[in-house]
Amino acid sequence: MANSNEQQARIKSAIGTITLTEAIRRLSDPAAAFRNPVVPGFIPSRGLTVLYGASGTGKTFAALDVALRVAGGLPWGSRPLRHGLVVVIAAEDPEGVMVRAVAAAQSLDALDAPIRITRPPCPVTDGSFGGIVSAVIRELAEETGLEPALVILDTLGAAFGGASQDDAGPMTMATGQLLQIAEQCGCGVVALHHTSKGGDRMRGSQVLHDRADAVIRLSRSAGSVRGEVEKARNGPTKGGFTFQLGAVDLELAGAEPIRTCVVQNLVVDADSAGRTDARPKRLSRDAQTALDELRRLTLNGEAVPEDIWRSAVTIAFGERKPGALRQALSNARTILMERGMALFSEGFVSVSEPSADRQQPNSADASITCQPSVSARPPLKRGRADADADGPIGGMSDESEKKPRSARLIAFPAAGASHGR
Repeated sequence: MANSNEQQARIKSAIGTITLTEAIRRLSDPAAAFRNPVVPGFIPSRGLTVLYGASGTGKTFAALDVALRVAGGLPWGSRPLRHGLVVVIAAEDPEGVMVRAVAAAQSLDALDAPIRITRPPCPVTDGSFGGIVSAVIRELAEETGLEPALVILDTLGAAFGGASQDDAGPMTMATGQLLQIAEQCGCGVVALHHTSKGGDRMRGSQVLHDRADAVIRLSRSAGSVRGEVEKARNGPTKGGFTFQLGAVDLELAGAEPIRTCVVQNLVVDADSAGRTDARPKRLSRDAQTALDELRRLTLNGEAVPEDIWRSAVTIAFGERKPGALRQALSNARTILMERGMALFSEGFVSVSEPSADRQQPNSADASITCQPSVSARPPLKRGRADADADGPIGGMSDESEKKPRSARLIAFPAAGASHGR
């Protein structure tokens, strides 16, 4: 009997138990993990999110846009994000990821953001993957003085090794390793993934969908990319976002420009975070200023070039640092789009009445204008929309001093066979 009681005590101590009172206390804590998601309504604070779509849907571009905003303490749409260290594990085309990351950082004025890019230390199906990655992330957290907020694996398939993605066993191991990182580092993990050959579902074993805490699907139509929440373990399974990919020339000192893309014209559905308040909130001061300038410029009811509106708003905002001006203008533009108060199409903007069914640019050949730099040295040249945004991207210069520290390539300690593309 004594042995039985001792065994039960050991089991209880090992698994831990809490009362409902303790549960209420933990759930009431403002610092509780579930109260601080990485991206409200889309990426939980701890857990695995799968972002998947067919080739050409801009998965990497969308993920890096979120990554730079999280690392740089910038909002996504009009909602604040959890700020912290971001690590991108580039299993597929690491050099291309660096190009896209630097372009995104320059467009957001976030070159100093704490984001680190690396290759996987071994296949994600290896039982040591989670432990090695977690250890390196903790070292980076100590180096930067920031808590880890987000880890991105690009892509799950490229990091899978020789195992079959259709087999439940290897997929169970892979998801287990990613969830281990989320738990040990207290951060969100996003795995980029492809669709099946038929394009009608997520590639591989059903285990991936079942073990993921959130699943978001990207699809492309009429010059825009649409993201839809297909699964949210602890939230509403509705809502999404829309964006476009604008082609830009990334200019590096002493090297030929590199053509790539950045996320533009992001619109996040109003109900994506589960809000039910039907009363419209008052516009922020900057958004109201931007709207007033638009109304002034469009008194005759005709659309005006967006560059003219941007210049007028920049003057109306008054004296601010270039980065602050850029971000304020971006935020105001997003708010007006989300509220349906302004229509942006093919480089022109006009006033629109708020509507739930507001129009979106519907031309596959529409030219997408990049945000013009307010600083004295515009780092990006504008280009037209890239219809094949997930296609091959040119490599960067090998001279390490030309790579911003925020996007440097770090190396994991050797552990078994290294795994790249």
